[in-house]
Amino acid sequence: IYVSPVEENGEVVGSISILRDITKRKRAEEMLKVSEEKYRDLFENAYDVIWTADVVGRYTSINKMFEKSLGYKRGELIGKQLLKLVAEEDREKSIQIYEKTLDGELQSYELKIKTKNGNTRIFTLRTRSILENEAIIGVQGIARDITERKKAEQQREKARKEAEFYADVLAHD
Repeated sequence: IYVSPVEENGEVVGSISILRDITKRKRAEEMLKVSEEKYRDLFENAYDVIWTADVVGRYTSINKMFEKSLGYKRGELIGKQLLKLVAEEDREKSIQIYEKTLDGELQSYELKIKTKNGNTRIFTLRTRSILENEAIIGVQGIARDITERKKAEQQREKARKEAEFYADVLAHD
């Protein structure tokens, strides 16, 4: 409601009122609030590592699983460069992929990432650009730690090669 006095000869003789129905706007605001709360809950409680970064590659958000998987707290990374965590041998690859993501390409790849305690873990990542008013303002990524799976694959391959070797030795005896 908007109310304005009506004056005549310096004296208030009435008022003008304007009423505007804002029911639809209030419902839309409430729906947006609920949607944002659901997104925040999904982001924070996801099983995967989730992060966002600005166009120059600085973290703008990380989820709880990021903290748990890599050992860093939000305050230690927000505003810091993504490359800080990428293993040296994967940095050039990471830069190239980030540039492609900023060009609007959805990317899927593997990277070696350093944890806070100095260990290296292998992650599979998917990244995409973040748009605002049709302009790319950053990148969001989702990652899953596949270190143990990679170790198991290497052990299976080693066992397969050993079995082939012994099969060849027995075949020649």
